[in-house]
Amino acid sequence: MKTALIPVTLVTGFLGSGKTTFLLKLAEHHPHEKIIFLVNEFARENVDGPALMTTGRPTHSVVGGSLFCECKAGDFVRLMRDDIASMPVSHVVIETSGIADPSAIGRLMHDHQLDQAFEIRRIVNIVAPKRFPQLHANLASVRAQVQACDTIIFNQTDLASPGQIERSHRLVAAANPNARLISGHHCEVEFDLNEVATAPALPAEPLAKCDSNPFTSATVQFDRAVSLTRLRAAIANLPTAILRLKGRVRTSAGWREVQCTVNTTTIVPCDRGEHSQLVVIAHDRNEPTLNRIVRQLSTLQR
Repeated sequence: MKTALIPVTLVTGFLGSGKTTFLLKLAEHHPHEKIIFLVNEFARENVDGPALMTTGRPTHSVVGGSLFCECKAGDFVRLMRDDIASMPVSHVVIETSGIADPSAIGRLMHDHQLDQAFEIRRIVNIVAPKRFPQLHANLASVRAQVQACDTIIFNQTDLASPGQIERSHRLVAAANPNARLISGHHCEVEFDLNEVATAPALPAEPLAKCDSNPFTSATVQFDRAVSLTRLRAAIANLPTAILRLKGRVRTSAGWREVQCTVNTTTIVPCDRGEHSQLVVIAHDRNEPTLNRIVRQLSTLQR
């Protein structure tokens, strides 16, 4: 008798679009599902994993690059085949790195025989329409995320103008006319984890080269508490060249989780982190700006 395949939902979306929020909502709305989360972080530090662990669901991580690149695909395959496949699970939800191009997912599943244990049933793309038209025009990975999915969730719609939302709708409709479109705020949308969508055929392009990603990340470590007032001021003055800043920081007022994109900033109380640190991400062309911001953030503990 053939063993049933474990269903997998793949969640894509550019940096800060709301992927982790979507996973948190999935856990909340499916309390009885035995979900396992797998988080892929571009940076070497695992920031989103601890947030998902608060759901009580097993959470695994692949850090330091995209799981669709040659240098990290092996970590992903081993984790899926050697660990997750043998766990009691009803569904695997994979949060890809925000800069990941999922075009190799079909080849990755087939060549490493992951499709003998798992079945990718849904591919979801989270879109933040305020900057999506610009990202879509300039980044092949963003276009690939749209083309590969069966469902597109327009998130952070309250931050975008009607023109930006309309432009984003036109772009995704042209790139993937069969995708289901959903709009929401804070990823508060109706999504049935067990629904089997009519997804496009899995793309099966070669894995990306390890040096092909045009983004740079850096980590600022703090060995003592920083002023919360100074932290807020530094984040409020971040240039738009900084695409993403996130982490857990020990401050003068206790531990705070920091989530910052060019559109949104949240600094909220959180549990103690393993490290007090911030991860900063920018495009390669803005590496001098990234280095300057890292130096400025490093002075917060002086």
